[in-house]
Amino acid sequence: MTSKKRKSIIATVGVSCIWMGLAKAPSYAEKAPGIQGMALPVESVAFSPDGRTLATAGDDNTIKLWDLSSGREICTMIGHEDSVNCVAFSPNGRTLVSGSKDKTIKLWSVPKGKQLRTVGRHSRMINAVVFSPDGRTIASASSDHTAKIWSVADARKSRTLKGHDFGVESVVFSPDGRTLATGSMDYTIKLWDAASAKQTRTLSQHTNYISSLAFSPNGRTLVSGSADDTIKLWKLPSGSEVRTLNAHRNTVCAIAISPDGQLLASGTSTSSCTDPSFHDNNDNCIKLWNVASGEELRVLRGHTSTEVLRSPQHGTVK
Repeated sequence: MTSKKRKSIIATVGVSCIWMGLAKAPSYAEKAPGIQGMALPVESVAFSPDGRTLATAGDDNTIKLWDLSSGREICTMIGHEDSVNCVAFSPNGRTLVSGSKDKTIKLWSVPKGKQLRTVGRHSRMINAVVFSPDGRTIASASSDHTAKIWSVADARKSRTLKGHDFGVESVVFSPDGRTLATGSMDYTIKLWDAASAKQTRTLSQHTNYISSLAFSPNGRTLVSGSADDTIKLWKLPSGSEVRTLNAHRNTVCAIAISPDGQLLASGTSTSSCTDPSFHDNNDNCIKLWNVASGEELRVLRGHTSTEVLRSPQHGTVK
């Protein structure tokens, strides 16, 4: 495994753990250039498609854009009336979508940070948002037990995905945009036809809530991270469980698959990243896995926010 490939895959998972770690450890933030003005805690982070910009969302009701080469704050977006729980860039990087505890979903221009409009709302807070691969639709997940699919061009054309018994924590599109996966506090994952909003399958082998989801690049495998401390790989479209990775000693809060589909990166929750009492020498923020065999390849330790903010491209963690 080359150093370049390893750095590429851990970028998203690594920066999530690191920035979420800052939320629980303000002393670290004092050592990192360019983030002294942040209001902590940070609830969500997202890379722009070109890897040059980072968006962060916080409990101060704002969103900030950061230049990753310098750590400089580009702008602050103000418009939500409560904590901003999630952010995501459009595929072309020109638009950002945000979801908030104020129950609304908003669109913003990039890099100016101008609020374009409120896409819509749920009856409870928004936990996750994502653009479809073609950028024409947005999916949102909410504590109101539903997910919704919104047309970017006309938000009135929305569809509601009902089926979960508790709050929906995660949502992700398949690479071809035809399938939507949702993960819930009811311990299940549901697959949906994105065009019709009809439920096609339920995956229910986890023993705690679903915290993260990711499709393989070819769309044939779904990976789920859970508060039961495991990662599961599912074969699609059958929904059969391929294997379980006994991954960490805490909630698997972030997962990502490499562009070639060969490597999986997983990150634990913030408490185990920032408090040594939550893990031992066999666990840490980020682990790398071989997707085909399930073999744990490497445990990455000792990352700091300074490394992320100083990286010139793609948020490389050194």
